Amino acid sequence: MLQIAAVMAMWPFLSELPALQFGVGLALSGVWLALLASLIMVAWINLFNFMDGIDALAASEAVFLCIGMTLVTALSGGGSADLSALGLGVATSGFLWFNLPRAKIFMGDAGSYFTAFAIAVCGLLQVQRFGLEWWALLILPGTFVVDSITTLLGRLLARAVWYHPHKTHAYQLLAVLWNSHGLVVVCNASINLLWLLPMALLATRLPSLGPTLLVVAWLPLVVVVVVVRHKHANMHVQD
Repeated sequence: MLQIAAVMAMWPFLSELPALQFGVGLALSGVWLALLASLIMVAWINLFNFMDGIDALAASEAVFLCIGMTLVTALSGGGSADLSALGLGVATSGFLWFNLPRAKIFMGDAGSYFTAFAIAVCGLLQVQRFGLEWWALLILPGTFVVDSITTLLGRLLARAVWYHPHKTHAYQLLAVLWNSHGLVVVCNASINLLWLLPMALLATRLPSLGPTLLVVAWLPLVVVVVVVRHKHANMHVQD
């Protein structure tokens, strides 16, 4: 309820967001867009918390998202960008230093909820005032979104109680397979920098292809998650 209240407090701001273009003559705007943005924000706050399960993963993702969307906005908006996201990213990098494996401090629920909410607000501010493309903003958090959604769908198909605590996210399985938190963090950062950031920049240059580029950016991540889950399952069968 507190998450919903926090998001609803942003309603006047959300109602002024520019239209989300799905193609020629097809767009979502006004109240319907504000409602969709509200639902996505609540979902994002929770999935970011879900992904805060190993050292440095959530913190490094937060730093990437903050700096990444500032960079994309600056490159697409004539060199201007809101610096609140950059400030959040720099501040989070100070926390990240102490959260690196083996971590000395942790986000916890309070830290991850706040960080996720702040990232969402900063991103929407870039969209509203500085011309950040919707589809570029959606591409950037691909690793977290894809891992969370595919894991949730997998648990639903397996008829597991989806809201119970578990350790079946792909990043958690990789941490077990590799016996390392650091390698998982480096892998996630590499995907962010070498794949998702360039795709977000491309979506900025080619906004009409935004939906297609989102699918292209996220689809390989779905394959990676499926492969990781399959490899982990086979390892247990062999054991």
